[in-house]
Amino acid sequence: MERLRKKADDLFFKACRKKYGDKCLICGRLYDKAHHFFPKGQYQHLRYDLDNGINLCMVHHSMIHQTGLRKEVENMIIGKRGNDWFNNLRKKANNMLQSFKNKKWYEQNIIRLKKYLNEK
Repeated sequence: MERLRKKADDLFFKACRKKYGDKCLICGRLYDKAHHFFPKGQYQHLRYDLDNGINLCMVHHSMIHQTGLRKEVENMIIGKRGNDWFNNLRKKANNMLQSFKNKKWYEQNIIRLKKYLNEK
């Protein structure tokens, strides 16, 4: 399953680049990593949800993982994406699926992300 997770993770990052471009949402510098607004450790069901992906540069990605600055960066993200985006994503976060993180779940996400990447 590790191989499937890695493949799905790679596709997620490529799909975030396709959807959001190659710039940091906050400052416009080249992005370093697609960050999960709702952490993938706590919200596994949102791990491959493109609405949960935020392109951040190294500076802002580091800032969000520093406890004292997390809320500040999150507020900047919400300011850019909007309250509707945040409220819809929060609803998804609170609606955890019963079954995920199994072989079939990874395979379905791989198929969905590949389809998105192959679309115009």
